[in-house]
Amino acid sequence: MLTYDATRTLISDCDADQYSVDSVCEYAATGYVTTTTFTTGAFVTVTSSTDSTVLLTCFDRMVAADTEFTVDSQTCLDGVTGVSTTYELDADDKQTGTGLKICQAAVATGTNAGDVSCLVVGTSVTTVTKTSVTGAYAATITDASGETDVVTTCDAMVNTYGNAADVRRCILADGTSAISEFSVATTEFTAGITGADVYYCGPVYTEVSTVDDAGTSTDGNYACLEIANDTIEKYDSTHTKTWECTDTTVLPYTCTSETATGYINPYWGAQTNAVTKSYSAITAAYAETLASTCLSDDTNTWCDLVDGTATIASSTDATAIVATCTAVAADGSQTCTMDGDN
Repeated sequence: MLTYDATRTLISDCDADQYSVDSVCEYAATGYVTTTTFTTGAFVTVTSSTDSTVLLTCFDRMVAADTEFTVDSQTCLDGVTGVSTTYELDADDKQTGTGLKICQAAVATGTNAGDVSCLVVGTSVTTVTKTSVTGAYAATITDASGETDVVTTCDAMVNTYGNAADVRRCILADGTSAISEFSVATTEFTAGITGADVYYCGPVYTEVSTVDDAGTSTDGNYACLEIANDTIEKYDSTHTKTWECTDTTVLPYTCTSETATGYINPYWGAQTNAVTKSYSAITAAYAETLASTCLSDDTNTWCDLVDGTATIASSTDATAIVATCTAVAADGSQTCTMDGDN
């Protein structure tokens, strides 16, 4: 199929109608050859039919609902510079020329090989991503004018959080952090943030182990609110989940240890059950107010309350109190008063 301009000068020679089916077109003025997939709008332009050096690759058109943008878009990769640009599409699925996001070429070598910085046009943030999963890195956040604003530290990308997606945690200047989904699809230019935040996390804290009576404490623990369901998940410094919690909008909410053995005090001893903690409140900065720490021996459940006292209840009915205990005395003793014949 031949296309001419008004002066009858040949513009292109296509093997099919490029406006209705898949096609391969050679352009007379440049010799460039473009291969187009009609249904998705994806196309690749090479230098000529004899030299297949890629000049431009435009990926499938994306509807707004599947992207971080409010309009339909298409991402194109410059084969020479490695720079990619995401363009807005009009109602006819044609690029309007309005850029939505511009990404630098990926770092070629070194520890950060695969990293790429992306500026979202009209916003105040540059997102730095990485294809490698080895090691954390410092990400420079830059405003739309190109001025560096904030430096944040991002963990290596993992898929071991509760949502099982490829995510990366970036710690903000105030110590809180956000965990965002990343794409590692090889059909686009590189790995990149999808714009979907899945967790918001509080600052790191030190926690004393409830697994045994060793009293071991660990640093770098953090609690994260899963945005999709308002539950809390807690992780240690290696990003291993340590606690799973119920809906925080229903108070009090309860967190259960991921370890199937527990220890909360010398009176109750070690048990082959997980420790549970109840919280009466949580702030916007994810600071929790502890209400009780409990452990069951399968028959009864001992709960250390935040005021220092304790209760012992039936493991099958928390309202059936077996005993109440005073706060621990200066000599380390604790007095419990039994209810009934239990």
